[in-house]
Amino acid sequence: MDMARDGGSKLGRDDWARAGFEMFTESGLDAVAVERVALRIGATKGSFYWHFRDRRELVDAVLERWLAETEEIIDGVAAIDDPRARLRILFERVLAQVPHDRGELDLIHRTGDPVVMKALERVSARRIAFVSEAFVGAGFTPDAARHRAVQTYAMWLGLVQLEVALPSLLHTSPEDAARFAASTVELLDDLLPGDYRPRG
Repeated sequence: MDMARDGGSKLGRDDWARAGFEMFTESGLDAVAVERVALRIGATKGSFYWHFRDRRELVDAVLERWLAETEEIIDGVAAIDDPRARLRILFERVLAQVPHDRGELDLIHRTGDPVVMKALERVSARRIAFVSEAFVGAGFTPDAARHRAVQTYAMWLGLVQLEVALPSLLHTSPEDAARFAASTVELLDDLLPGDYRPRG
C-alpha cells in the first residue's frame, strides 16, 4: 500500500466517513462502495484498510455521522425559547434538505438490516422526543404532544418519499418548491392552535 503516492497518509478515517456520508445522502447506501469513495477523495482502495477493516465498518461510520447530523440540527434550534418558533425553524431547515437527501428513504427500505434498523430507531426516537418537548412547551399534555410529534414526523417522511418518487406532485419549479415549503411550514399553525387548552 503506497500511502505516499496517493496522499493517503494525509487522509484520516473522518475523511472517508465524510465522503461516504455525502455519497449516501446523494444516492443511498449502495453508493457507499470503497472504490467509489476512494475515487471521490483521491485515494487508492488499498489506503482504505489503514482506517477500516471492511465496507461494513465504513457503513457503520456513515450511519454514526447521520446520527451526529441529527444532533447538530437539533442543537441548532434547541436554544430558541419559543416552542412554536423552534418547531417552525426546525421544519424550515429539514424541508430545505429534502430535495437533496436520498439516503434516509433508502434506509427506510432496509429495515431488515439490524444495524440500519438500530440507527433508524435511534434517530427517529431522538427526533420525536425533541418535537414532543416543543409541543409540551406549547401547552399540550405529554401524551398529546407525542401524538402530534409522531404525526409531524410521519408527514415529513411522506414528503421525503414523494420528493424521491413523484417530485412533480410537490412542485414544478424552484419558485413553486419555495411556496410549497412555506405552505408546509404553515401547517404547524394547525398543529399548534393559539387557543389550545390541554384536555383533562
